[in-house]
Amino acid sequence: MTAELVVDIGPKDCLFVVGKNHWTMDYGFEQVVKDHILSDPPKPEELSAALSVVELYIDDFKRTELYEEVGLTEAVTFSGQAFELAAVEAGDGRTAEQMSGYKMSAESLEEVFRCLVTENSDNRKHNPGLSPDMVDSILGVSVLVVEIARQLEITDLAIDTPTEVIKLREVA
Repeated sequence: MTAELVVDIGPKDCLFVVGKNHWTMDYGFEQVVKDHILSDPPKPEELSAALSVVELYIDDFKRTELYEEVGLTEAVTFSGQAFELAAVEAGDGRTAEQMSGYKMSAESLEEVFRCLVTENSDNRKHNPGLSPDMVDSILGVSVLVVEIARQLEITDLAIDTPTEVIKLREVA
């Protein structure tokens, strides 16, 4: 049996947690946007560069003992700002706490990603469920979650509440 992996998507980093063990990816959604998302909507080459950076970090993660503990897993829990992606998919204005436990397939994640990265910010802000303060940052969140899911071959995602992140980060 493999241990449960929880990935917290934060503004400055992403925290990969299994039980009381963790690994930090020093690359968060704010850095993705600052370094790579220069156009509105982002150009394909900007997205490609951002996705490539995340892929390199995940290659590093795959060489850790934490990854060996988890192994290849089809289901992962995402927390932090990842709930924004689920909120866009749900499209019904649920709060972060109401999104806790939300299930999302890799196919749905890819569809939300394509939708968000092809819209300019004026159109993106009209997505039901998307917090107004995340209109630009959601692009960084999307890049991180999509590429982590791709690289770890995750087929099912669960979304946890941002309040759980506080507990995770206290452990880390």
